[in-house]
Amino acid sequence: MWSKTRQALLSKLAPSLQGRVNFIREEFTTKKLKYWSTRPVFRVTVDRKTWFATGYYDFWQFIPSRFLQKELVSCNKKFPNWCESSKRQGGNIGFFIHEYLNCLSFEECLKPDGRFCNILAVLDYRLGKRRLRKMLDEIDNCPDFLYKWIMLRAEAEGLLKKKGVIA
Repeated sequence: MWSKTRQALLSKLAPSLQGRVNFIREEFTTKKLKYWSTRPVFRVTVDRKTWFATGYYDFWQFIPSRFLQKELVSCNKKFPNWCESSKRQGGNIGFFIHEYLNCLSFEECLKPDGRFCNILAVLDYRLGKRRLRKMLDEIDNCPDFLYKWIMLRAEAEGLLKKKGVIA
């Protein structure tokens, strides 16, 4: 199941990001008190560095230190809407990926409302250069969690010159 979902996510990536962005799902098993617990961890990596991860906050002591970076996003602080619906859906990131791939329109995914779909929409091939330029013009009003993803895409599309100057 995950391999088909991963293929669908990779097929939606912009050509400029192919090979740079990867989606990884791992299972971490730990023993809390006397019971074993398994938790899926979903990561988005850019140039082999983790830029986004779910579930790491519970299993940080079991994740290799090379994955623990300052870029990791804390769910409760950066994704308020996503966390609220995550609690309702049992914290399953698969629900949000399914929503992005099958339920929401591309326009709905682009609305910066604090959901994981926003990140996927910025990486999507359907986001054109005109709309990306418009997003760069309004980058000051952009939510914090989306800023670095917009900058990544703009850099990959060649819309930025050195030191963040818009071309």
